Amino acid sequence: MRVTDYFKLAWSAAWERRGRTIGAIVGIVIAIVALGLAIGLGQGYKMLTTSFFERVFGTNTVFLFPGQNSQLTITDVYEVMNIPHVVNAIPILSTVARVNINGHEVTATIIGATEQEIMQLYGVTSLSNAILAGAPVLTPGLALVGYDVAFTNTGQQIAYPGR
Repeated sequence: MRVTDYFKLAWSAAWERRGRTIGAIVGIVIAIVALGLAIGLGQGYKMLTTSFFERVFGTNTVFLFPGQNSQLTITDVYEVMNIPHVVNAIPILSTVARVNINGHEVTATIIGATEQEIMQLYGVTSLSNAILAGAPVLTPGLALVGYDVAFTNTGQQIAYPGR
C-alpha cells in the first residue's frame, strides 16, 4: 500500500460518517478555545492580583517597628535598605496606650506615620476609600482613629470627626 492509499482510505472513512467527523472537529475546536480562555483568564487574574499586592503592600518595602525596650536609629534603617531587593525601609514608631474617649477607656496603638506610609501599612490605595467618616487628608494635629477605638463593642460611636 502506498502513502496515498492511506490518505484515500482515511478520507473515505471520514466522508462516510460526515456528521460524526464534523462533530469531532467542532468538539476539538471548542476544547482548544475553552482551554485557551481558561489559561488566559487564569494568567490575567494572576497578573492583576500580583500587581495589586505589589502596589498596595509594597512587596519591596520593609516596615521597621522597634521593640518595647529597643531603639531604632537611622543607621538601622540604612542597614535594612542595603539588603538586596529592598527598595524602601520605613521606620514606624508605635506605642500602646490607654485612651479615655468620652468616658470610655480604650486600649489603642498609637502609630506615628505619614499618610503614604499608613496607606501602605494598611493596604489601601486611597484613605478616602478606607475612612468611614471625617477628612481623608492627614495634617499635623489630626489623628486617624480605628474602628475599635471609635466604636464600643456594642456598636455605639464614642469618637466623632473633629473632636
